[in-house]
Amino acid sequence: MMKEAARRGELEIFYQPKVDMSKGTLVGVEALLRWRHPTLGLLQPEMFNLARLQNESSVIDLGHWVITKTLQQISDWRKAGFQTPVSVNIMVSELINDNFCDWLSGIFRHYSDVDPSMLELEIVESSQISDPVSLFEVITQCRLSGVKFALDDFGTGYSSISHMRNLPADHVKIDKMFVNEIVHNIQDQELVKFIIAIASVFERKAIAEGIENVNQGLMLMRLGCKIGQGYAIARPMAAVDLPGWVNEYKGHPEWMAA
Repeated sequence: MMKEAARRGELEIFYQPKVDMSKGTLVGVEALLRWRHPTLGLLQPEMFNLARLQNESSVIDLGHWVITKTLQQISDWRKAGFQTPVSVNIMVSELINDNFCDWLSGIFRHYSDVDPSMLELEIVESSQISDPVSLFEVITQCRLSGVKFALDDFGTGYSSISHMRNLPADHVKIDKMFVNEIVHNIQDQELVKFIIAIASVFERKAIAEGIENVNQGLMLMRLGCKIGQGYAIARPMAAVDLPGWVNEYKGHPEWMAA
């Protein structure tokens, strides 16, 4: 199904900015897959998650397609004088495929103008990690080339702290479920404060997702998290629109004055 959609040119990648709220500056973008369905319209990412879980082969094929298209976009932006790191969601089953690192090295050889540090792979934490040793080895090997890693949806699984301790990631993404009620919910504030503190202990940077209003951003900054993404900053957008958005974005005055 997804292979046919890609062949027909129905799959697209949108990009959602991640900013330093205290400075009003772009620090990167997240690549988000969309399916422009001929009858259902533009389908959101959560609908792809179900499709990607149907079988391991389709997961790997779709993941490879997204990474390849992302590197192509980074290359195109660079040629146009625009540059920003891009993160891509990836499942554990994609990473521990026998030849993932070799495959990724081959793609970078094809896009030789792209610095590997411009790509970050966000590991979907809800994926079952049945072979942590193999996962550690793959991440370590990929990071040697400069590729960065993040633990996505952090805090939603029982093994979060174990993952933080044992996997050599660069960033930790605070799940939006902890951001939704953070302004009024003391428990969520304490949980986020704890995640940020643990991230600091293991020398990871925390990034908050799902920021939908200025007050959520202010609270996150008070708790120690300055990097965020969400509708209060920008909705996912087409690649062609991103450079213009960056030129116009000035940040929220309340955040920059905090």
